[in-house]
Amino acid sequence: MEKRSAAIALINTVGNLAQIYSPYLYLKENGPRYLTAMIANSCFCLACLGATLLLRYCLKRENEKLEVIESSAIALEKAGKDEVEIMEDADPLPVVSSFRYVL
Repeated sequence: MEKRSAAIALINTVGNLAQIYSPYLYLKENGPRYLTAMIANSCFCLACLGATLLLRYCLKRENEKLEVIESSAIALEKAGKDEVEIMEDADPLPVVSSFRYVL
């Protein structure tokens, strides 16, 4: 739950960067079109989109890793104790939970 909260906070931070900087770009002399401000706002929106897509890619990759770990643990459980005893020297698998990131 903490990772999900941190991911949402990261995207909100990137999305709100425009509110910090863009008000200073709306100068009276650039008036009624405010081309500089509109370009800056568009760039911030594109940056937010890029960060969102990057986060989606990273979370999808993490879900795939979790799936491999879970399937390995299930295979070991079904294999029986004989094979598990042989593999005692190997690194222990982490505790398996069916946690997945929401994409």
